[in-house]
Amino acid sequence: MSLRDDFKTDLDAVQNGIWVEFSQNKDGTYPKFKICRMSDANKEYSRALNREVKKMGRRNLSEEEDKRITLELFCKHIMIGWENIQLNDDGENLEFNFLNAVNLLKDVAYSDLYQRLRVESNEIENFQREELEEDAKN
Repeated sequence: MSLRDDFKTDLDAVQNGIWVEFSQNKDGTYPKFKICRMSDANKEYSRALNREVKKMGRRNLSEEEDKRITLELFCKHIMIGWENIQLNDDGENLEFNFLNAVNLLKDVAYSDLYQRLRVESNEIENFQREELEEDAKN
Protein backbone atom coordinates (compact mmCIF):
# COMPACT_ATOMS: atom_id res chain seq x y z
CA MET A 1 0.00 0.00 0.00
CA SER A 2 1.07 3.55 -0.63
CA LEU A 3 -0.08 6.98 0.39
CA ARG A 4 -1.74 7.26 -3.02
CA ASP A 5 -3.60 3.99 -2.50
CA ASP A 6 -4.76 5.06 0.94
CA PHE A 7 -5.91 8.60 0.18
CA LYS A 8 -6.36 9.45 -3.51
CA THR A 9 -10.01 9.90 -4.40
CA ASP A 10 -11.86 10.02 -7.70
CA LEU A 11 -12.80 13.70 -8.02
CA ASP A 12 -15.70 12.88 -10.33
CA ALA A 13 -17.22 10.66 -7.64
CA VAL A 14 -16.45 13.23 -4.94
CA GLN A 15 -18.31 15.99 -6.79
CA ASN A 16 -20.94 14.04 -8.76
CA GLY A 17 -21.77 11.36 -6.24
CA ILE A 18 -21.97 7.63 -5.72
CA TRP A 19 -24.99 5.43 -5.03
CA VAL A 20 -25.48 3.92 -1.56
CA GLU A 21 -27.99 1.08 -1.57
CA PHE A 22 -30.04 -0.20 1.36
CA SER A 23 -32.19 -3.25 2.13
CA GLN A 24 -34.88 -4.31 -0.31
CA ASN A 25 -38.34 -2.73 -0.20
CA LYS A 26 -41.45 -4.92 0.05
CA ASP A 27 -41.98 -4.56 -3.73
CA GLY A 28 -38.51 -5.93 -4.52
CA THR A 29 -36.86 -2.60 -5.39
CA TYR A 30 -33.82 -1.30 -3.55
CA PRO A 31 -33.81 2.16 -1.97
CA LYS A 32 -30.66 4.06 -2.80
CA PHE A 33 -29.27 7.51 -2.23
CA LYS A 34 -26.81 9.40 -4.42
CA ILE A 35 -24.33 11.19 -2.21
CA CYS A 36 -21.25 13.31 -2.82
CA ARG A 37 -18.23 13.40 -0.55
CA MET A 38 -18.51 15.71 2.43
CA SER A 39 -15.06 17.28 2.23
CA ASP A 40 -13.10 20.25 0.95
CA ALA A 41 -12.50 18.34 -2.28
CA ASN A 42 -16.22 18.80 -3.03
CA LYS A 43 -15.92 22.40 -4.19
CA GLU A 44 -19.66 23.13 -4.34
CA TYR A 45 -20.19 21.95 -0.77
CA SER A 46 -17.04 23.73 0.44
CA ARG A 47 -18.13 27.06 -1.09
CA ALA A 48 -21.65 26.74 0.35
CA LEU A 49 -20.26 25.97 3.79
CA ASN A 50 -17.95 28.98 3.61
CA ARG A 51 -20.88 31.23 2.58
CA GLU A 52 -22.86 30.05 5.62
CA VAL A 53 -19.93 30.64 7.94
CA LYS A 54 -19.50 34.20 6.59
CA LYS A 55 -23.24 34.88 6.97
CA MET A 56 -23.11 33.86 10.62
CA GLY A 57 -20.12 36.06 11.34
CA ARG A 58 -18.77 35.73 14.83
CA ARG A 59 -22.05 35.09 16.55
CA ASN A 60 -22.54 31.77 18.28
CA LEU A 61 -25.13 29.51 16.76
CA SER A 62 -27.68 27.75 18.88
CA GLU A 63 -27.62 23.96 18.63
CA GLU A 64 -30.87 24.09 16.66
CA GLU A 65 -29.48 26.61 14.14
CA ASP A 66 -26.35 24.52 13.70
CA LYS A 67 -28.39 21.35 13.08
CA ARG A 68 -30.68 23.14 10.61
CA ILE A 69 -27.82 24.62 8.60
CA THR A 70 -25.91 21.32 8.56
CA LEU A 71 -28.99 19.43 7.42
CA GLU A 72 -29.81 21.95 4.70
CA LEU A 73 -26.24 21.92 3.38
CA PHE A 74 -26.32 18.13 3.37
CA CYS A 75 -29.63 18.01 1.48
CA LYS A 76 -28.55 20.63 -1.02
CA HIS A 77 -24.92 19.68 -1.70
CA ILE A 78 -24.24 16.14 -0.46
CA MET A 79 -27.40 14.10 -1.02
CA ILE A 80 -28.16 14.84 -4.66
CA GLY A 81 -30.68 12.16 -5.53
CA TRP A 82 -32.52 9.03 -4.52
CA GLU A 83 -34.47 6.18 -6.02
CA ASN A 84 -37.12 3.82 -4.66
CA ILE A 85 -37.59 5.64 -1.36
CA GLN A 86 -40.83 4.29 0.11
CA LEU A 87 -41.98 5.47 3.50
CA ASN A 88 -44.90 3.03 3.54
CA ASP A 89 -45.35 -0.50 2.24
CA ASP A 90 -47.70 0.73 -0.51
CA GLY A 91 -44.94 0.81 -3.16
CA GLU A 92 -45.30 4.57 -3.68
CA ASN A 93 -41.95 6.27 -4.20
CA LEU A 94 -41.21 9.60 -2.57
CA GLU A 95 -40.09 12.18 -5.14
CA PHE A 96 -36.60 13.53 -4.63
CA ASN A 97 -36.46 17.25 -3.99
CA PHE A 98 -34.88 19.50 -1.39
CA LEU A 99 -38.01 19.84 0.77
CA ASN A 100 -38.70 16.09 0.84
CA ALA A 101 -35.03 15.43 1.64
CA VAL A 102 -35.02 17.87 4.56
CA ASN A 103 -38.33 16.55 5.90
CA LEU A 104 -37.18 12.93 5.68
CA LEU A 105 -33.83 13.46 7.36
CA LYS A 106 -35.10 15.77 10.12
CA ASP A 107 -37.76 13.22 11.06
CA VAL A 108 -36.61 11.66 14.34
CA ALA A 109 -37.77 8.27 13.09
CA TYR A 110 -35.10 8.50 10.34
CA SER A 111 -32.28 10.03 12.40
CA ASP A 112 -30.19 6.86 12.03
CA LEU A 113 -30.57 7.07 8.24
CA TYR A 114 -29.26 10.64 8.31
CA GLN A 115 -26.31 9.59 10.46
CA ARG A 116 -25.55 6.63 8.19
CA LEU A 117 -25.61 8.81 5.06
CA ARG A 118 -23.29 11.30 6.73
CA VAL A 119 -20.88 8.49 7.62
CA GLU A 120 -21.02 7.14 4.05
CA SER A 121 -20.34 10.63 2.65
CA ASN A 122 -17.19 10.79 4.78
CA GLU A 123 -15.89 7.29 4.01
CA ILE A 124 -12.87 7.78 1.76
CA GLU A 125 -13.16 4.22 0.41
CA ASN A 126 -16.53 5.09 -1.15
CA PHE A 127 -14.84 7.67 -3.36
CA GLN A 128 -11.69 5.87 -4.45
CA ARG A 129 -11.40 4.68 -8.06
CA GLU A 130 -10.43 1.11 -7.15
CA GLU A 131 -13.50 0.71 -4.94
CA LEU A 132 -15.76 2.25 -7.59
CA GLU A 133 -14.42 -0.11 -10.27
CA GLU A 134 -14.90 -3.09 -7.92
CA ASP A 135 -18.52 -2.06 -7.22
CA ALA A 136 -19.20 -1.71 -10.96
CA LYS A 137 -18.06 -5.32 -11.53
CA ASN A 138 -20.54 -6.67 -8.96
